[in-house]
Amino acid sequence: MKTLLRIFTLILSSAFVVSAVQAQEIPRQGTIITTASVRKEASTQTSVLVTLPAGTSVTVLAAENGQSVTLGGTTSSTWYKVRLKSGIEGYIWSGLVQLETTSPNEEEATPLPVARDESLILTFSASSCDNRIDIYSVQPDGSHLTNYTSQFEEQYSSQPTLSPDGHRIAYFNGNIAYVINISDNARHVLLDLSRRSGSLQFHDQISPLWSPDGRYIAYVVQSNNTGQYQVAVTDANGGNFKFLGIADPAYAFADSPVWSPDSRWIAFTTKATQGTDIVVTQVGGSTIQLTHNKVDDRYPAWSPDSQHVAYVSETESRYAIFVSTLDGKDEQLLENSISRHSLSLLTWSPDGQYLAYVSDNNLLVIQPDSTDVHQLTDSIYIQTPPLWSPDSKYIAVNALNQDGSAKIFVINADGSNLRRPAANRYVVLHASPAWGYSASPTSLSNRPVTGMALSDRCRISSSFSDKLANNELIIDNGLNLDAVVVLKRTQDELTNAVYVRSGDKFTLMSIANGDFDLFYMVGQQWDDSLDQFTVDAQFERFANKLTFNDTGRNHTVYTVTLHPVQGGTAQVVPIPPEEFPKIGD
Repeated sequence: MKTLLRIFTLILSSAFVVSAVQAQEIPRQGTIITTASVRKEASTQTSVLVTLPAGTSVTVLAAENGQSVTLGGTTSSTWYKVRLKSGIEGYIWSGLVQLETTSPNEEEATPLPVARDESLILTFSASSCDNRIDIYSVQPDGSHLTNYTSQFEEQYSSQPTLSPDGHRIAYFNGNIAYVINISDNARHVLLDLSRRSGSLQFHDQISPLWSPDGRYIAYVVQSNNTGQYQVAVTDANGGNFKFLGIADPAYAFADSPVWSPDSRWIAFTTKATQGTDIVVTQVGGSTIQLTHNKVDDRYPAWSPDSQHVAYVSETESRYAIFVSTLDGKDEQLLENSISRHSLSLLTWSPDGQYLAYVSDNNLLVIQPDSTDVHQLTDSIYIQTPPLWSPDSKYIAVNALNQDGSAKIFVINADGSNLRRPAANRYVVLHASPAWGYSASPTSLSNRPVTGMALSDRCRISSSFSDKLANNELIIDNGLNLDAVVVLKRTQDELTNAVYVRSGDKFTLMSIANGDFDLFYMVGQQWDDSLDQFTVDAQFERFANKLTFNDTGRNHTVYTVTLHPVQGGTAQVVPIPPEEFPKIGD
């Protein structure tokens, strides 16, 4: 870190000399180290033009003196005048920007693990074939599907969110909140409510919420004694637990909390004397009741400059979208034609261009300064708030698939290219996926863990008419290649595919009665989008069928080895790739 600071000093001195003598722009590329606000002037007291996520590239035009700022033990009065790709120009405190080296004579710094555009990921929790719920991430194109919790004993991990710096994932396991490092999967307890005085539990449908500056994490906590929900906040390491909001027990209800981009406020829905209202509260500061209507005001969404809050308000027959200043005195009606029976979840794009909302389970967008509405979807049944990616390029939602299971869908911001980046592999069980930038893209893996389901069904059971059976298949992969094993029932299209890493064993359980063909492919470098290994791929089928029969008193257990075993009786037949059963849709 000292070396990095010394190089910053050299760069800043050079920038001052050039700026003073030549009085011209000195374009130079920089990368935002953590969430940063672009301000109108070189001071934290001036207005925020836009808030940028970690990993954003900016063009540094000049270095100028401004307000002295101390953060993370570093004090500097130097600010960078920057230009964004959108053309916006403003000021960012220098400690939040890493400059790129431009001269081979400059001393090389050890690069920080700064997020890059290609490491944009979605985190989510999902079920797998061994009856677990684990934490995963996936890139928008469906690549680098990674499991972070498979090595832990807990069977139920949910509601993950990635820290703004891209290094850590916070998630729940029952009444414990954990933080896990994505680079090495090391983890520690963030907050254990069972160890606190009183009877408290997490709202298990609302994720731990990192503040955009990474300093705090907010939670919604329920009292088991009163049933009331409140917003609580801790430091990023889990310390200094405290409740936020209105102290009056009549208001002790919290839903849909969301941080302001400048990390100063949390807005949430709370119960009022009649209906619900929107409240904004500071960490350790004041609380403002933003709305005072005798209807239900819900789903607050912050503008990127943290100066306005959009929300959905119930009228006599319909829902309406309003945008309000923080004092509630300046309120603008944007949309007043949303069906009364629709689910009108609301979010604001990070670039400030659009508000996205869900109406009649379809995704729509509207511009804050216009009444022009665009419907982006009509073929999926959306159940959760639309989530903008930090670069405003994509929107993610949970929606019901045709088979009734909840899946992650991603769509481009212009409504094109609706897709499922997690393919058909997982049933997403909880409220929403979460976007973030991974600061360790090299840690992302395209190698599924042993036991990961590669088909829609985790159990071999074609319908409820099938007898629930206890038959088992033990798969032993002693090869030096990974394998995908597919069990396909002869009389119908009932199939199951499971990944088994080299040297691992896995037991596929609850297999229905009947005759099955067993296929497997082995290889390296699994491509989830192609459902195939891209290196050393080989395809084979067991020559004989496997017959499973659970009589109620006895059931069938097969053990198959994918490597030669002395005295083994099974024979395998090589097959061409086109004869291998289709795994996905």
